[in-house]
Amino acid sequence: QHQSQAVQVNSTKDNFAAADGLSACLLVNDENPRLPEWIAYHYHVLPLRSLIVAVDPNSRVEPNEILNRWQKLMGLDVQIWGGPSSLELRYMPRGRGGACNSSDPDANCLMHHRSRQHYFVKACLENFRRRGKTWVLLTDVDEYIMFNTIHGSDPPTPFDAAPDSGVPTLSNWTWSISGSRNITGTVSGLTREGWQGKKNGDLITTLPMVDPEDEIFANGAGSVLTDKAGNKWFLRDDFTFRDAIDITLAEAQQRNLSVLRDSFIESNMLHGTIYNDKEQGDGTLVYLPTSWKEPKLQVKTIYGGHVMKSLNGQSYYVQRDTYLLPHHLSSLESLEIRTRLPKIDSGKTIYEVLSSEMEALYANETIGPCLALPRLLFGSLEDRNHSEWKSMAPNGFNDDDFATVRFRWHALPDIGFGRILQKNIVDVSRIPRKSTNGGADG
Repeated sequence: QHQSQAVQVNSTKDNFAAADGLSACLLVNDENPRLPEWIAYHYHVLPLRSLIVAVDPNSRVEPNEILNRWQKLMGLDVQIWGGPSSLELRYMPRGRGGACNSSDPDANCLMHHRSRQHYFVKACLENFRRRGKTWVLLTDVDEYIMFNTIHGSDPPTPFDAAPDSGVPTLSNWTWSISGSRNITGTVSGLTREGWQGKKNGDLITTLPMVDPEDEIFANGAGSVLTDKAGNKWFLRDDFTFRDAIDITLAEAQQRNLSVLRDSFIESNMLHGTIYNDKEQGDGTLVYLPTSWKEPKLQVKTIYGGHVMKSLNGQSYYVQRDTYLLPHHLSSLESLEIRTRLPKIDSGKTIYEVLSSEMEALYANETIGPCLALPRLLFGSLEDRNHSEWKSMAPNGFNDDDFATVRFRWHALPDIGFGRILQKNIVDVSRIPRKSTNGGADG
């Protein structure tokens, strides 16, 4: 039965991990059988020390008893947002209060759920931000975080540049998902000018790719794809490239470059507010013609930290917003980091690894406030007769009692769904309040 009031479960023990632990946001719907194992796992692996649980109005059971047990015995700091009288106030957007009526032909229950989920995540992040927390995990109760160590079944490492001088590069590219599998982008590295009437710097649309759609989804940036005529194209990782030619604001000022802030490109025009310019006053909005041609399907923002030239030959420094946009690691740098990751049973926590990597690299500038977590999809197939199967449960327990050891068959790591539809871990201390719209719960 759904309880009619929201419950605040306050820790009675010293929350020793307020500074050394992580937080999490969970939206649950009849998840009581899974919840104890999920909490136990992440309590040790993260370590999880603060948790906000929102109970879906469709849920037939409440998690209060489970969460109270963790609060009393282990000192876990918990808030439960639930109960019909509080849902609208605590985490429900207007028009999404209560359960969706699936019998109503005009009801869109999927959008109903997604709106509620989106609203809850923003409210939860804002709550933790106000409480001075740092890293917050955003997953579901059937998902377990672990170190992304290197395995033999890993997809190929992306290239930072075209591996062959004869392979043209497409930058600022987009992929048509309408079924045609054409790719549109700005071309460079053509072996001969005038190929199909195009020259370097032109916007082109390729023939349909022969690569399967899941490979385009999974690999994409940093990979070489082939169209149906046999032409090969290198899809540049624009984030890595822009960071590879990154310079600091101080370097730009030493070179007496005009500085552009809040910049973006649209219709071959570089837009931004200009500073340190000989002709324009500081804060003047300018529109500069460039040779950069963006695909019509999507206008991308310029992420800054590099120099661009306008068609009149003048150079401008496009300033990076370091607060939100950290340096993007190259594929080799990412691979090197993965070689340092410990095994999940090493005793090292996620928090310890995050802290050590931030100290070893460029601190907050490199490890950004939002880390994407690729998903490895497990199936329900169980084969106890397999030659390599052996029990993994502790003495006195059964494998069937643990989702983390019962299900062992999974998809390949390069399946597009797992790499595109990712979950996140967010450092709320480094995101501005406007990112959560001030929160929805207060």
